[in-house]
Amino acid sequence: MQLKEKNPLKMKVYYLDDEDASAELGRLRRDLHLQEKDSSLETDKEMKEAEVTSYKNFLADTLEKKIEKLKMCFLMANHMLHTY
Repeated sequence: MQLKEKNPLKMKVYYLDDEDASAELGRLRRDLHLQEKDSSLETDKEMKEAEVTSYKNFLADTLEKKIEKLKMCFLMANHMLHTY
């Protein structure tokens, strides 16, 4: 993304997926002027799996809460239909 100004902004996208992770990580390191052996950007597999598991649990909890709210709405509507 570039704007037509004196100091245009530039946006770069890095795809750190399983296929191109090493090449993209190299490009990111080069753009950030990091040494090749600087491993501060690398995350080990266990940490990634823990983050994914945590996010899955968060999504499952959120979905469960939304389902419970929906059930409550239908129960209240059903109750209202039968009392009035």
